[in-house]
Amino acid sequence: MTHSLTDRLQEFRANQERASTPPALPLVLVVDDLPVVQTLVGRYLAHLGFDMVPAGDADQAVQILRSRDVSHVILDVHFPGGTEAVYAEIQSRNDELWRRTAFMTGGFVDRAREAFVRNTGCAVIFKPFELDQLRHFLLPPPGANSDEEPPRVQAQPAPTGRQPRPAMSTMSTRRG
Repeated sequence: MTHSLTDRLQEFRANQERASTPPALPLVLVVDDLPVVQTLVGRYLAHLGFDMVPAGDADQAVQILRSRDVSHVILDVHFPGGTEAVYAEIQSRNDELWRRTAFMTGGFVDRAREAFVRNTGCAVIFKPFELDQLRHFLLPPPGANSDEEPPRVQAQPAPTGRQPRPAMSTMSTRRG
């Protein structure tokens, strides 16, 4: 079978186009109703080599989870529509996205919310946070075992005054 010069040229152009298309960056869903948090986190994620899609409420977050290939989720504990609805969608996936989900909070306003977050087995990052905490969550240090439990912090009640918030640690609590 012979190919015409036009066919070969079209095949060559298609191959060139495929080769010049950069691979997609890992996509992080950031669920927070504060645009300033979305912007700050998004800029830092771009610096780390991630793409970011923001969601300001639960409905928007669930829609993104259903329609996009999300690699990680950073989920505010208190936002419109409820954390539970978004986490239920994360749990419904069979790719163990919960292992790549971190909760952000300025503090827990009630014990029920604190217990819910603790029982998920997900990482927790307290606001205001250091950007290195995000880096550590998204890019574990070399030699870290991917089968290990995700990094966590001990849950604390909302701080009073200007006390420092705890940093992330590797406190291990088995998921039940």
